[in-house]
Amino acid sequence: MASPSTNGLLRLQALGENLNTWGLSNGLNGNFNQLDDAVWGVEVMSLTGNKTLTSTNYSATNEIAPRIHRLTDGGLSAAPTITIPARDNWWLVFNTTAYAVTYDNGSNSASVTAGRTAIVYTDGTNVYSLNIFTAADQTYPGALSYTFSTTTTDADPGTGNLRLDNATQGSATGIYISDTDGNAADVSAFLLTWDDSTSDVPCRIILRSKATPATFHVFAVSALTDNSGYMDFTVTYVDGNGTIANGDAIMVTPVFNGDKGDTGATGATGAVTAAGDGTVAAPGIAFASDTDTGFFRRGSGEIGIAVNGVTAAVITGSGATMDVAVDMNGNNLSNVGTVSFDSATTNTLLSYQLLFR
Repeated sequence: MASPSTNGLLRLQALGENLNTWGLSNGLNGNFNQLDDAVWGVEVMSLTGNKTLTSTNYSATNEIAPRIHRLTDGGLSAAPTITIPARDNWWLVFNTTAYAVTYDNGSNSASVTAGRTAIVYTDGTNVYSLNIFTAADQTYPGALSYTFSTTTTDADPGTGNLRLDNATQGSATGIYISDTDGNAADVSAFLLTWDDSTSDVPCRIILRSKATPATFHVFAVSALTDNSGYMDFTVTYVDGNGTIANGDAIMVTPVFNGDKGDTGATGATGAVTAAGDGTVAAPGIAFASDTDTGFFRRGSGEIGIAVNGVTAAVITGSGATMDVAVDMNGNNLSNVGTVSFDSATTNTLLSYQLLFR
């Protein structure tokens, strides 16, 4: 009678069958080889098209046995299908190709996305694919998905793309963002709100690599121009780390500032601090670059005007006295003693004085 087999195609010994042959490669040692392949084996498959996994009873080279499948591109031109037996099984699949690969048991199927790692398992009827979470799957609330372009031209970057106006990312003053994000959604109406705030900095834009979240750059927005197919943000660089590479998947997150608040109530008038009396050489109210020129208190009810440390004039409640020469139309009255401006209604013109009334 034929030897039965397990779900993993291991050979079971029938009663009275193959006595003293278990040391052979198709006996006990053969089972050990199959177990070794299933537990520790890695099946690397270079795909050129559709493929059917080998599944022969008692074979140590079955492609269904290894728990790990590494799929590489051996010349694919379309998304391939891998046919699997309709029996319980599972694999950890690393799809390194640029195509989605479908595992099909003849009744149902499931796919592993291009470039992704997933667990594929089947109960004999249904087939399931469970993606393994990676850093590229990290999302941030309010973030949009884009692809970074190192082109710096002020033009439509293309659907799902974003570019800067400078190859040195920390020196960029412009960000060009497609109206359509990486999920093929038109987000232009949302982008237009990024400068709505009346704050001096209405919004900050964070660009972060999906694959390496520690690589990021932050820009402060100062203006926005709505162009055909894309938005042009005028920005100032704030902070960042690393360099985002051409073609990297990125998350674009706006951080909004609120509107400016209402003008507050006028505060109380501050106290006026009295100036010191000062002297003719150091006036109480003087100039920072000319400290011996200014105003000083000459005496009770008298204000002195000092120029270069010399009294130039004195102002009192009854008039003003000038102690320097007065130039009238180019003629210096340099020989007079003083020139008085007297506010009194009755005055006597003294010797060597001019009276202006």
